[in-house]
Amino acid sequence: MGDGNPGAGRDVELQRPGNKRTLVLGAVGIAVGGVVGALIFYAFAKRAILLWALPGAFVGLGRVVFVQRRSWPLAVACAVAGLAVPLVIAHAIVLGGLPALSARTVFTIAVGGLIAFWFGLGRSTRR
Repeated sequence: MGDGNPGAGRDVELQRPGNKRTLVLGAVGIAVGGVVGALIFYAFAKRAILLWALPGAFVGLGRVVFVQRRSWPLAVACAVAGLAVPLVIAHAIVLGGLPALSARTVFTIAVGGLIAFWFGLGRSTRR
């Protein structure tokens, strides 16, 4: 950091050895969590129980199952996927997609995105 390069401390996470493996496993976890969350959502939706935050939460949980290490890029990817999966579901089962959803439903989807971000952040390596 003291080498006179103003950007020397940035993107340290992307320079760590094995980080490509972390990103790939994290992406697989996000995908698996999204699929599992969507399937569970559909199982409840058949019984007229709409748990809009559930797919987002499972996106974050899927990432944590595959990679426990703290990662901001994966947390952001989880948040985006945690918002996208319920919106894709909404488009598939609600005619009109997002504009046809109530404010409460949109709020619940946003909470799912925040949960996905929180779980997707992973654990801190410091204790």
